[in-house]
Amino acid sequence: VEAYVNTKSSSANVQDNRVRNVPGRTGVGYGWGVFFGANANGLDMYGTITDNNVSGARRAIQIDSNNGSTSNSVLIARNYVDATQMGIWVNNDYGTAASVTVQDNKITSSAASTTLGATYNPNYSGIFLASNWSTAGPVTATNNDISGQFDYGILAWNNAIDIPVSGGSIRANTMQGGVHIEAVNPAYGSVFTGGQGVLTLQGVAISHAATGVWVDDNGTDASYPFVHAAMQGSTIDGGGTGISVTGPQASIVAHLSSITHHSADGLVNSSTTAVDATNNWWGCAKGPNTPGCDSVVNTDGGSILFAPWLTKPPKNH
Repeated sequence: VEAYVNTKSSSANVQDNRVRNVPGRTGVGYGWGVFFGANANGLDMYGTITDNNVSGARRAIQIDSNNGSTSNSVLIARNYVDATQMGIWVNNDYGTAASVTVQDNKITSSAASTTLGATYNPNYSGIFLASNWSTAGPVTATNNDISGQFDYGILAWNNAIDIPVSGGSIRANTMQGGVHIEAVNPAYGSVFTGGQGVLTLQGVAISHAATGVWVDDNGTDASYPFVHAAMQGSTIDGGGTGISVTGPQASIVAHLSSITHHSADGLVNSSTTAVDATNNWWGCAKGPNTPGCDSVVNTDGGSILFAPWLTKPPKNH
């Protein structure tokens, strides 16, 4: 289903459809299950994408380049998605684009796309939040459940607005990361929106990722901070590392969360910033770096504030 506007904003409601096997072909198409897009300034392709079953599509659902009216919102809800590159991609909301809401979706990946080759299969993720400008309406993700063979459950890059992600789960057994926020994207390069939006995790459950939350300032321009995250009332359990903060100016603030059972460390700060990780549960009453608790490690001149810590699991645990 492709809905693309060139001369006039339009709306569509895509509901209760079954879409199968849209792998994409070189020179023909990118393998969209459902695509809403605008191709000119001042236009929106808006409406609802709800209660669909999309499997075998390379990019299951994509919203792209809306920039018209604040009243032209998009709702993506209650879909079942089995994608081979991206589950849901919210891309390049700019101008005065309205809100985009992504909620109550079940997103998985049974297999990675091989149709277009590895060069054309970057950003293998359940939800990809990219290039959403500060002038646009809010983008929110609520109660989405993500699993499967993705590289990342949620990938965020080049967002100039704060994006709240609340509720839901990321079962990341084979993933590199549950959540990855990055300054430079391997396919699309450095930020161009200003890129200082905060990705906030509220009540999200992440399990068994190689890295639960990875905040990654992998850019070279030190003129302003690139990547920020906040976390509250969330759970990161099992896997390799709970939280990794890398690159000079990456940062995270984490409170009232449970960070437990990691084979490496609960939190590693490899940035030059101060990480505020107070009032979290690390697995035991004595706090980080004691037997039974996850460890916290500071490596590159920054600092970690982790006291006081919680002496029992938070109520959300």
